[in-house]
Amino acid sequence: ELFARGGKLKGAGPGKNGQDRRDTLAEERTSLAAERTYAAWMRTGLASLAAGAGAPRLLELESPLLVNLIATVLMSFSLFCFGAAVWRELSLERDLKATEPRLPVWLLIAVSAALSLASLAATFLLWR
Repeated sequence: ELFARGGKLKGAGPGKNGQDRRDTLAEERTSLAAERTYAAWMRTGLASLAAGAGAPRLLELESPLLVNLIATVLMSFSLFCFGAAVWRELSLERDLKATEPRLPVWLLIAVSAALSLASLAATFLLWR
């Protein structure tokens, strides 16, 4: 159980370096929420990239130009999502005291950059 009698959190009070246990737990929850948010941005970007890549095959419209424009908008949105994921994670990274080890910044940037390059390549191949 987390709570002792009287509804007080077990271990509440000064912890390491005088930090309250509740503060530590709140920071861990915030860190986990940030990781879920990063994953959601990346998942949305991947879905948008897949939809953009599949649009020319799935949409049967009269104008191939319109289909290509729809695909380009979807792939551009994926670029936005990949960038927003890293930006949001890095902006929160400097606000947290990082009591827990998190994903390395270089890894976040590398994954986002690789997926952004894939999105740009797919857009280029679409208009080729």
